[in-house]
This record gives sequence, C-alpha cells and structure tokens, in this order.
Amino acid sequence: MGVLLLSGCGNTGKSAVAAASSTSASETSNEAGKGSKVSQPAENVDAQVAEASLPQPGEAISASLTWESRMELAYATQFAVDTYEDADGMQYEAVSVADGSRFLLIPEGGKVPEDLPDSIQVLKRPVKQIYLVATATMDMFRMLGALPDIRFSGTDASGWYIPEAKEAMENGSILYAGKYSEPDYERIVSEDCGLAIENTMILHSPEVKEKLESFGIPVLVDHSSYEAHPLGRTEWIRLYGVLTGKEKEAEAAFAKQEAALQRVTEEGCGERRRERKNRTDGTGGKAVGGIFLYYEPGQRERAPFL
Repeated sequence: MGVLLLSGCGNTGKSAVAAASSTSASETSNEAGKGSKVSQPAENVDAQVAEASLPQPGEAISASLTWESRMELAYATQFAVDTYEDADGMQYEAVSVADGSRFLLIPEGGKVPEDLPDSIQVLKRPVKQIYLVATATMDMFRMLGALPDIRFSGTDASGWYIPEAKEAMENGSILYAGKYSEPDYERIVSEDCGLAIENTMILHSPEVKEKLESFGIPVLVDHSSYEAHPLGRTEWIRLYGVLTGKEKEAEAAFAKQEAALQRVTEEGCGERRRERKNRTDGTGGKAVGGIFLYYEPGQRERAPFL
C-alpha cells in the first residue's frame, strides 16, 4: 500500500500535529511557487479550520428522516458520518466536515427531502465523475478499487507517483482538468462532475469553490492533514468508502493500516528511542525530529498508505 506511518513512541499525537502543520505549509509553498494567486493568508485558513465544529449526533435535518446512528471513528475528528432513515426504511448518510460543510447522500431510489436546509449539499450515491484535486487521497481511491469513479484530476499524468493513476490518465479514463486555482470549468461541467474533492489550498481561492458550486458541483474539502493522530489521516478512507459505496473495502484497508502501525511501534520503539535523530537505515526508515517515518524502499512519497 504506500503508507507513511508516523510513530512517536509515546508522543504520537503531538508529533502528528506538527507533521500536519508542516504538510499544510508545504502545500502552500509549493503551489505559490507555481505562480498561483493566493487570496487568503495561510494563518486565516488555519484559524478557519480551528474554529470549525461538527454537528452533534441526533440532529434533525428533515421531518421525513429519522436519525439512526453515527459512525464510530477511532482516530479521526475532522469529519462525521450520520445515518438517517426514511419512512420506507431507506438509509441516507449525512457527511459533515470540520469546515462546516455538509452533504446528504441520496440512495438509489431515494428522494431529496423537500425541507432539507440549503446548507446541506445533495449527492447521489455512489458518487461518480469526481474531480480529484486533493492528491493525497488518490491512494485511498486506489485501495478502494474506486479509481473508475474519478473522472478528472488536478494533477497531470507526469505529476503522479501512483502507477495506476498515471496509467488511467495516459489511457484517458481520467482527464486533467486543471489545478485547484485554475480548473477547466467547461470540461468539468460538460461531463457532469458529481463532486470536487479539494485540499485546503482551495481556501486560498474561495472564488473557485464558489464558482464550482454555482455550476451545481458540490465541493468537499479534505481536512485530513489537520488530524491530530497519524491514523486519523488514514481513517478518512472510511469517508471515501461511504461516498463510493465501498464501506467494506474501506474497513478492511483501514484495519490493515491500524495493525501495521501497531506492529511498527511495538517492534521498533526501543531501538528508535536510542537512534531516532537524523538516522537512516537499510529498511527505508528515517527519524526526523523525534518522529519516525517508516516506508518501504522506493515508496517514500506514497502517503498515507503502504
């Protein structure tokens, strides 16, 4: 799989927060270096995420839907998935993200509630024709077997380190539709894009998000980089499993990563405490500032999976 496992040997949560902040800053720097127009300071974006909150379980969103349960998450705190049921016993999933955005997945044969709040965007399940800009999530879709659900990419073929994604772009099953700040609106709209999945860089270009939504394209911003635990980032695969109707595949993939992290921490913490600073070895591991990054040789860029 391509995991990037972050094991702090007792300081995992704190270390992961630092790693997430570093990732966010790196994305900002990289995109700005390409000449993109930054319209919102990075510190304002961080504040926006920090102030966000998720709805409480059991919240009523429609008179025609009854709340049933909330997905139990082991590590992730930046999203929530609630299950609702209509009078016919059909199940609807309400997805909430830490930035305050909310989505209701309508099952096949289901109806959009007439009294649904305007703040909740509607998605037809399973979601198809996805415009994927958040590059770190591509490996999750690969693990789910959901690459066919992605129609557009914010990275061209030469920029992909995932062979399956690169091949899909070269054979035309995934089309390049422009980076986050300059999407090809005509191409995206003409092929009935069902959802745009962005990383938090889109918060620097809010006008792009607004324009996509004005065309009827829901926009979900991936906030996995703000998770406090390394497996919190990985657990976002469960959200994408819900969107694509591949919950079982998502549960299996996440369980595998959880076991992998446990194995690495249990077997290696003693040695890493002694040699964690600026060390590399033949296994492909590297200790950086007290955080041990583990990856298989040749796979260091693949995250969040091994």
